[in-house]
Amino acid sequence: MNSSNLNFGSLRLDLRASDRKTLVAVDFIGDEELRHQWFKLELVPSQTRGTSGLACQYPAHNALAPGYDAEKLVTDYLTALRKHTERYLKYKVPETALWSTKIEYIITTPAVWSDRAKVKTRSAAEKAGMGQDDALQIISEPEAAATYVLDAMDPHDVQVGDTFVLCDAGGGTVDLISHTVIAETDLEGR
Repeated sequence: MNSSNLNFGSLRLDLRASDRKTLVAVDFIGDEELRHQWFKLELVPSQTRGTSGLACQYPAHNALAPGYDAEKLVTDYLTALRKHTERYLKYKVPETALWSTKIEYIITTPAVWSDRAKVKTRSAAEKAGMGQDDALQIISEPEAAATYVLDAMDPHDVQVGDTFVLCDAGGGTVDLISHTVIAETDLEGR
């Protein structure tokens, strides 16, 4: 199996409308093929496509109109993503290592999402087979970005009391948050 068939890199993925089981890289989808896009935003009424400036200004000509069950679409998307991840891991990791390794999923949500929307996201992830309890975490997108940045930095460059601003510009939301390091392993968002 060619690994290039398994790695989408950082492409945005939509859900193919014909089967709702196939993730399709936006750059490689045919012009005639219908797809579901931006549906996670419909989990939060204030974040629907109708209020998203970019989605209104630049709608995809082959995107299906809102109105499908957003929770079902998110579940279908996460199921397809989980299956893709499992195929990729089976290709990259020895089978014995997979059997003995606990798989954990971390799902990110926009910072402005309500607890209700996070519960809907968790429910969709559980239905998609991504586990429960400590095998599944729901965290905000800026928290995930800050964790990544701090892990990537030289630990000697970050001191208690340091403040930094993180800009998380995603496909549907933009978050700008300042963080202050209050302990060697703790952040405080402002």
